[in-house]
Amino acid sequence: MNQKLRYSLAFFIFYLSFGLLIPFFPVLFQKMGYSPSQIALLSSLQPFFLMIFSPISGYFLSKYKKSPQKLILITALITLFTCSLLFLNLSFTIAMIAFGFHFAARVIINPLLDCLTVSFTSIRNLEYGKIRIYGSFGFLIASYFGGFLFFDDNGFYFLITYTFLIALCIPVFYSLKEEGLFETKGGMQTAKLNSRQITFLICAVFMNISHCTYFVYYSIFLKEEMSISFQNIGFFWVFAVLCEMILMQFYSKWFKNFSSNSIILLSLVIASIRWALVAFIPVYWGQLLIQACHAFTFAAFHLASMDKVKELFPLESQSYGFTLYNAASFGVSGVIGNLLIAYLYNIIGIHGLFLFSALMPILGILVYLKEVFYTKKLKIYPSPDFRY
Repeated sequence: MNQKLRYSLAFFIFYLSFGLLIPFFPVLFQKMGYSPSQIALLSSLQPFFLMIFSPISGYFLSKYKKSPQKLILITALITLFTCSLLFLNLSFTIAMIAFGFHFAARVIINPLLDCLTVSFTSIRNLEYGKIRIYGSFGFLIASYFGGFLFFDDNGFYFLITYTFLIALCIPVFYSLKEEGLFETKGGMQTAKLNSRQITFLICAVFMNISHCTYFVYYSIFLKEEMSISFQNIGFFWVFAVLCEMILMQFYSKWFKNFSSNSIILLSLVIASIRWALVAFIPVYWGQLLIQACHAFTFAAFHLASMDKVKELFPLESQSYGFTLYNAASFGVSGVIGNLLIAYLYNIIGIHGLFLFSALMPILGILVYLKEVFYTKKLKIYPSPDFRY
């Protein structure tokens, strides 16, 4: 098996497990007997550790740059061990600890695998996206078929499948051959943030807080409020990711006349509309069509944000900017959002939570208008970098 195929297989299998984690772990938690508030707390563990480890991932990449593969293997083994603990009848406190270590290990694997792949593709003159796309395929497959694994009362077959995929990652990671080293220029520069950078990061936090109800409760919402089977729930997630991939494919064509600021604002507006519609249209085809908005609320916003980081952070500190954006978008927002929805669930219910989600992008717009006015005042018109 050649190295390109091995790297592609690594992304496919790892994101195959990720496709089970995001849509269906809340369902697994429910089958394990945890309350909605406990589910939200457990779901907040991943963004919490992402918030901690993402900013220091550059440190790990630098410290272990001679052998990032070893760190991948260590974290993969930790992930497998903690996953095996879930087969035990754990108390909620012990489950929190086990899931904490599990998620902490997972969030380290992502940047390390990217690091190895970028290095490999640079040496071989290959396109990173041609390998990374196999991860998207893996996520799609798992999102659709994951629901079929819940044909028992306690989620045993789902959990054993997830554990098997984690175990399968280990020999695949071991087979990867390091070729060259990826090292960002300037390393981890940690200069004091300016007001424009802070404004952008706060906006990203609000946008991704709005997604917390979706990631934690949407599968449960479809099951309990609309009586959709677990098997069909996966299709909703698959459709959202398909729309996301289509937008990524045609991003440069569709948005060539838009600035990154315009795309960010448009995505925030669509996000607010999306969550309000979810709350008010509990109809199968209506919900399915609403999922198409994911192309904007995630893909377009994320791609435009990548451009914004490159604009706001100088070259020598862009690695720091990307890790900060990652921590803010998927770490800080997840912790704050999941804690808020855990508290609000018993007060306003699941429909109220989606209306709460609709409010968050509006707050993001109000914050981000400061950046929009600033760029107009200085006649700065940042355009998207379509290399993404």
